[in-house]
Amino acid sequence: KKILLIDEDKDCALSTALTEQGYDVVHCDSVHEAWNLVYPHRPHLIILRLYNANGSALSDFRECRALADGVPIVLAITSAQISQALLKTLRHGAETVPAASSTLESVRKALHGLEQSTKI
Repeated sequence: KKILLIDEDKDCALSTALTEQGYDVVHCDSVHEAWNLVYPHRPHLIILRLYNANGSALSDFRECRALADGVPIVLAITSAQISQALLKTLRHGAETVPAASSTLESVRKALHGLEQSTKI
């Protein structure tokens, strides 16, 4: 299964861990860069790692949903607080599963839930 991981951390342990678990991971630094990767790689899933819940994070999420074109998105959120605007955005559009945090275990649970519900 192919995963597009959008994370500004170039040495992302999450990418390494997912690869070790058998996923084909394409890693990029930004949603802007992801536009050049989503169509050639055709991921089954997109993981967007957000470091805070400010306006730029909401903008990144909206842009990610636009490029996803129906591909499920897992939000890996590192901030302890998620803005109400982000929560409202989650209720609309492409299937999105928020991970409780950006830890591998939290993302793994979100992936498992998606695999059960959508058979990615």
